[in-house]
Amino acid sequence: MRRTAALLFILKFSKIPLNLFLLSLTAKYFGVSPEKDIWLLCFSAMTFIDAALWGPINETFRTKFIFIKEQENDGFAIKYTQSLLTYFVIFTLLLIFLIIQFPDLFIYIMGSSFSGASILLMKKMLLLVAPVLLFNQLMQIGTSILNAYDVFYVPEISGFLSTVLNIILLYLLVHDFGIYSLALSYYVSTFVLIGFIVFYIYKRKIPLFTGKWNFKFEGFKIFFLFAIPFFLPYFFGQINGIVEKILAGKLGVGVISSLDFANKVPSLMNGLIVSVMSSVLVPQLAKYFIRTEKENYNEEFRKMFQIGILMIGVLIAFIFGCSSSITDFLYNKGAISNEALREISILTILYSVSLLGIYCYVIFGMALLSSQQQKIYALLGMIAQILVMIINIISLQLKSIYIFPMSILVAHSIIGLIMYKRYPFYSTLRLSFIKYLILIIFLSCFMYVIGNNFNFDSTLLSIFCTGGVLFLLTTFILFLFKFEEFSILKNFIKKMTDKLVN
Repeated sequence: MRRTAALLFILKFSKIPLNLFLLSLTAKYFGVSPEKDIWLLCFSAMTFIDAALWGPINETFRTKFIFIKEQENDGFAIKYTQSLLTYFVIFTLLLIFLIIQFPDLFIYIMGSSFSGASILLMKKMLLLVAPVLLFNQLMQIGTSILNAYDVFYVPEISGFLSTVLNIILLYLLVHDFGIYSLALSYYVSTFVLIGFIVFYIYKRKIPLFTGKWNFKFEGFKIFFLFAIPFFLPYFFGQINGIVEKILAGKLGVGVISSLDFANKVPSLMNGLIVSVMSSVLVPQLAKYFIRTEKENYNEEFRKMFQIGILMIGVLIAFIFGCSSSITDFLYNKGAISNEALREISILTILYSVSLLGIYCYVIFGMALLSSQQQKIYALLGMIAQILVMIINIISLQLKSIYIFPMSILVAHSIIGLIMYKRYPFYSTLRLSFIKYLILIIFLSCFMYVIGNNFNFDSTLLSIFCTGGVLFLLTTFILFLFKFEEFSILKNFIKKMTDKLVN
């Protein structure tokens, strides 16, 4: 399972340059125009609605599907999934109809300050992007179904290809369709991705589309009730984001933007690691828990915990070594002062450190979810968000921007520790957390010294050299102190070398 997680991480990581290139291409063609703002506002509104309505179900679907599959059989799990798809489509189509019928109401809710011709463009764009609600969810559930049947690579490879197609289509369509090319390229690439997913559902003989379709409400109800506790953490997460921006705004002009810029790289990398863990770990743990295979449950969790925290640690050390170069490369475009860039660089380091707390919170939360403690997980998730808000409010008098990443670290570490105590087989779990923590501290300190004592003329050269030094150092330490992960890395390099030679 660790090999699967490592390969998934590489596949997901390989999409980052493509997404950055797509972002660059969009900036080249549309810049900071009103049309681009309208596209972003409308598209973001659809993705926000989608996450608010179906996010909790997406998060818990794999776990519930495995429970049904193991406790009853494949037939029941598929029938309930058919029901979920049926009523998801019905409710989503109803919402799309409301958006199409009452676009002015949704524009008012979005708080738009546009007027005149921009409002007309916004109405057209809103109608054009409304179906995103449907297609995005079909993609999410299709991917989750494949994951539940231990198909992990296909959705990622398909996603990679669809992103390439998105870039090509944007380049071909932009001159004829202008801003609408963003929507057209998105839809075509998404259709292709959904097509890949459906094809592999058939290829793996997953009986989703065979037999009589289940139109009963019971299946949707089962998945929805299982996910209900998670609507609260999602809600408080949104409130926390709003409160953070309000408090940051009180510290001065530009503070909100600095926090946003600083959190981009850490949150992106954390999202990759968390998505890999949730795709691979939760279904496997759920199977072992249902079968009461305590030793296998603990062993798989231990292995995934260690490889995950190692990835987080290497990321932290990398940012310690070249946060200034990363900040300079991404944001030094002449519009941000050197003082603000230094501030963003320090914040980037602090946000990367906060990933340790977030990771522990997430992975122990997955253990709770896989052991049917979803209500406890959801409650603790809500408390984590409230605790972050409380720390930020109390610390506001310090007048320091650096409290925001630190509050995330403290709150999630506390809740992660509580979740650890709620781990289903706590008394028999053996983790080498201290060993990996010492490794992270050493790597971070070493890379910080390297980053502050060796200067390069090029920021890209600095980033690549830092990454190279970190890779060699990490590999040497893993070998010297006989870390389990060294064998995984050695086998992976050997296979890649064999493929290149042959």
